[in-house]
Amino acid sequence: VREKMAEGDVGGLSGSVLYKDNVLWSNSYGYMEPASNQSSKCTEDTIFMLASISKTIMSVAIMELYEKTLFALDDDVNLYLPFVVQNPYYPQNPITVRMLLTHTSTINDDGYLSHFSDYYTLGDSSTPLGYFLYNYLTPLGSHYNKSSNFFDSKPGEHYSYSNVGATLAAFLVEGILYTKEGQETHFYTETQKNIFTPLQMDESFWHLENFTDTGSYSNIATPSSYADGSFDSICQYGYPDYPSGALRTSEKQLHRFFGMFINNGTWQGTTLLSPETVELMSTIQPGLEEEGQALVWYYKKQHSRTLLGHSGGDFGVATDMFFNPQSQVGFIILTNGDWSQPGFLKAITEIENFLLDIFDPIQSTRSTEDLLLSSQNKQRAKPLTSIEEICTQPWLYY
Repeated sequence: VREKMAEGDVGGLSGSVLYKDNVLWSNSYGYMEPASNQSSKCTEDTIFMLASISKTIMSVAIMELYEKTLFALDDDVNLYLPFVVQNPYYPQNPITVRMLLTHTSTINDDGYLSHFSDYYTLGDSSTPLGYFLYNYLTPLGSHYNKSSNFFDSKPGEHYSYSNVGATLAAFLVEGILYTKEGQETHFYTETQKNIFTPLQMDESFWHLENFTDTGSYSNIATPSSYADGSFDSICQYGYPDYPSGALRTSEKQLHRFFGMFINNGTWQGTTLLSPETVELMSTIQPGLEEEGQALVWYYKKQHSRTLLGHSGGDFGVATDMFFNPQSQVGFIILTNGDWSQPGFLKAITEIENFLLDIFDPIQSTRSTEDLLLSSQNKQRAKPLTSIEEICTQPWLYY
């Protein structure tokens, strides 16, 4: 592992391998802030930003409500929203919950990227979740743009990975509970109550201020990049669409959530979902066979295996969480690096393949180069703009 990290200039890494709800292996390598010669080493308690792996938390949160029959997957999202969301090109075609969970809602992230500096902030964003979505998705919103915020396609007939769409699905957790039960709540409150607390994920938060409150801020790995022979530190940043990528937790805590899903909804006696719901979430949706898209989770080919899970990527953050449904063996890789670094993807993939060969052995004849062509990474889209301007902003908390 260390050899491949050096080849790919990976500064810090925590990883694990699971079989169902059992941890077969876990370890940490490198440094929390590789650019600093005073940095602490990564440990099992080191907290990493998850980037788009965060969406799998959203998927469980909303499907817990599905199990309570509070909504149907093909419901119009407007049944549960305080504002109307519709594709302006096809206003008569409703956007459904299923479409949000399969990236077929026709919500376009291009408008987000064009307002990048309005969204990414040093520290936590102060923009409320609903306010962000209202301004992006409704004609009276300050960041609404018909051509860049929606595709000119019928909802349900166009596939395009959407962070804004996933964020709207998270906001539905709040809307469904208010509409059906009269409960005023927040997405972060519901995930804390119904996912993190039952799984004893006590240092798993969507906002940096919570780590400050608990005194665990110093355990957070610094997002980092590597160029011209040295590491550079990136600030701790946030954005209003936090459910799409801003969860921070440690590998030791995340493997409880992942093991729960691998083990059909139960982690060592604690059940969050029924096996039937996990099977539904793991089923490739009609018309999305080529994309391998299930409900948020997706399939990819790697090392002669078909894996189910999710990847994540953001500034100075690269993460992977996949398992083989046939063997129920899976891996987690969390790093404070960047997929765009030369050699980084190859190094991480070879580490993952090494772990698969040890813990999920099968005859493999494919090379790393072959699998790189077939693997799909679904991550938060990043603009070409540098994040440096964001990291020099004043921050409320520090």
